[in-house]
Amino acid sequence: MQNLIVRLQQEGAHIDQQLEAEINALWFWGIERIANPELKASLIEYYRTYVPWQFFVSPSSVNSRHHPPHHNRKGGIVRHLTECCIMAPRLLAMYGFSKKEVKQEKL
Repeated sequence: MQNLIVRLQQEGAHIDQQLEAEINALWFWGIERIANPELKASLIEYYRTYVPWQFFVSPSSVNSRHHPPHHNRKGGIVRHLTECCIMAPRLLAMYGFSKKEVKQEKL
């Protein structure tokens, strides 16, 4: 994850403590929870190499209409994605899905 922070800074992103904490949260609640090693490695490579730095610093919404206020400041897209990673398993469980029922395909 530190490689990602370094790349973002080299490309012009100002990574303060709050934004670094948001990226760390995405890593902890999203990336690190992926069980499939190939998928996890691919996603890490994608984030470290291809995702533009603006993704990490931009708010979720340009006009602030469709997202809560805490998503409409610096790092809002990352914050929104992290919350989705936290909520997805809970929503699946709430609707009766278990890990065994979700079809797993090899990539």
